[in-house]
Amino acid sequence: MMRNIFNRYASVALSVAAAVSFSACSSDDGPDRGGNGGDDDPPVEFAAKQTHTEFALNLLEKVASDAGADENVVISPLSLSLSLSMTANGAKENTLREMMGAVYGSDMTYGDMNARCAAQIAELSNGTNVEFNVANSLWTESGSRVYADFMDRVRNAFSAEVREVDNLGSSSTREEINRWVAEATKGNIPQLLDRNLSGKGAAIVNALRMHAVWEVPFDSGKTGDGVFTASSGVKADVRMMHDPRRLGRYADAGGYEYLVLDICGDDANENRYALEIILPAEGETPASVLPVFRQGRPSVKSYFVDLRMPRFTAEYGSGNLAGVLKALGIRDAFDPSRSDFSAMSPSASYIDQIIQKSNVSVDEKGVSASAATLVDVAYGRFDEVSMSVDRPFIFMITNMTTRDVLFSGIINRL
Repeated sequence: MMRNIFNRYASVALSVAAAVSFSACSSDDGPDRGGNGGDDDPPVEFAAKQTHTEFALNLLEKVASDAGADENVVISPLSLSLSLSMTANGAKENTLREMMGAVYGSDMTYGDMNARCAAQIAELSNGTNVEFNVANSLWTESGSRVYADFMDRVRNAFSAEVREVDNLGSSSTREEINRWVAEATKGNIPQLLDRNLSGKGAAIVNALRMHAVWEVPFDSGKTGDGVFTASSGVKADVRMMHDPRRLGRYADAGGYEYLVLDICGDDANENRYALEIILPAEGETPASVLPVFRQGRPSVKSYFVDLRMPRFTAEYGSGNLAGVLKALGIRDAFDPSRSDFSAMSPSASYIDQIIQKSNVSVDEKGVSASAATLVDVAYGRFDEVSMSVDRPFIFMITNMTTRDVLFSGIINRL
């Protein structure tokens, strides 16, 4: 049964950094400074709207399918969606349509999208019990052609700093961006870029950091020995955190168990943050359960849960997410012959690669998670239940008010 999850005392430090670099040949400014897809343009047509959770689960399912069956996966849907939204401000026509369709599944103008992102950032940043810092920056190269309208949209909607450098592809710029990210995330992402950016144009960087405490801390004195069975069947000795009467919202959905544990609430903006655990039933796997869970969260009931949850640390490097995003519907943006970023610059540009590195760590003291994304654009009374998370499981760290998924992942082995 799925009922053992996190600590009674925990600090949550969630750091996300996302960089978007644009490489393009310089050319003369054209008269078109935004054109189709601008704030006053008619909305493009998309499929039915989707929630951020649906985007997150689609992303997680695809990333997990590309990873090994015994490999842990940790990603940040929020970092990726904000990065793509900033990038989409420079896109037009079908490139814009595909980018917004993959993230939002919805037709909207720049103004609609930016208003949504600005409200999202403001809501996350205005709490009192939760420290959630959001920082954005736009880096341009001296002499490069980046339209003022694009810079204004990114600056106004995302509160982005605008910085100019001599050479976007130099090691000094790489180090400067890394220092900016490290400062914005308080050292949780010390090095976003391992190598120089690919070319000229512009770079967009997003950094997020969240810090919170568990609403009810775990008692480290109750932590004991346990066994976790990996996807491969290999058994590992682990330390299991234990709370015999953990208050949680729980459902046994047949093929999986679902548990929602409050991390903390925020009195200022009424956001509530939680850890969601989806534990496949015996004989099921995270891959078999994700499509079912994606159809909708089950109805939950409050219980006192006899909960056992392992300490765990997992790191993941996605490689190039281009294939994942192509599978989610973003195709033209990666094709030099079809991409249209002409709302950003008159220079021909396309996305060369999107890389995210993420990690998560859980122990008696707290939960910490971080991620870095690089988008390189080249030229009461309650019943009691018990639950032991002793086999592969899915996790999400979620703003339960907005349903925005900050981090998600699959733990296949420990």
